[in-house]
Amino acid sequence: MKKIIIVAIFMLLPISLVPQEPTRLYGVNGWDFAGSLEIPDTENSGMNIQPGPSPSDSVQRFNSYGWTIKRGAGDWVSQNTFAKAKLTQSKYSWPDEILIDINITKITTPGYLGLGLCIGILDTTENGIAGYSYGPIQNISGWQTIKREWIGARGNTVSAIGLAFASYATDSGYVGIELQANNLRFVYNNGDTILVDPFQHIWPSITDVPNEIQIPSEFVLSQNYPNPFNPSTTINYQVPEKNLVTLKVYDILGREIETLVNEEKPIGNYEVNFNASNLPSGAYFYKLQAGSFVETKKMILLK
Repeated sequence: MKKIIIVAIFMLLPISLVPQEPTRLYGVNGWDFAGSLEIPDTENSGMNIQPGPSPSDSVQRFNSYGWTIKRGAGDWVSQNTFAKAKLTQSKYSWPDEILIDINITKITTPGYLGLGLCIGILDTTENGIAGYSYGPIQNISGWQTIKREWIGARGNTVSAIGLAFASYATDSGYVGIELQANNLRFVYNNGDTILVDPFQHIWPSITDVPNEIQIPSEFVLSQNYPNPFNPSTTINYQVPEKNLVTLKVYDILGREIETLVNEEKPIGNYEVNFNASNLPSGAYFYKLQAGSFVETKKMILLK
């Protein structure tokens, strides 16, 4: 991994970001393809910026495709790495944890065994110290927060970061993963959290009429984001007509935990935050009710 990240420093090709353009290998939000341990499919691998889970958000798409080679006793793996050497700040303090939100959108892996994410960081200002932390990505529907505790080599500052996506299979063959990433942040033992890369892009308006208001046409309750979450998550909903709206959270036994909304709402799109820092890990449900409209969705608190 050290070699991969160091190679990334020399492969940077700054290219201007054009929103919603086809997937590219270099210059997307400052990220570049940094090579592969196996045989990559560079035509189908790459990145782009896409709209996020809310109108004010965006996410970065990573496509990692290639052919597997045998690693260890029986696993076959393909792994592509992407790196960013020009962070928002010139350097960050070495973190104790790294968090990143991931949403898997497609898996092409015959004989699927699992997915992995290796996060590597490099300190070029302190004798080139490099380290990495590896772990699995759950193959679940919707957004999940990946947490990597830092237990390896430590430097004083971070000036570059790499993300290596691995697909594991039972045999040789062509494999791949497509996913979205959002809100990469460093966490410290003193409680501080720094947002290193929000993968943010301000999307141009798609309306032809200036200041045109987008009026919701129906009630919608969106899946909370991120999910699983710890300790807080965001719930979006939309109201097409003035109505009394309630949004409540329940535990798995159906007991009411908290009322997030209980008031008359005009037409519009809404966002509410739910903080579960005082609750144990487990499954919870949130229910939106407005007139005859009722919808319930499940969310997972994972501490």
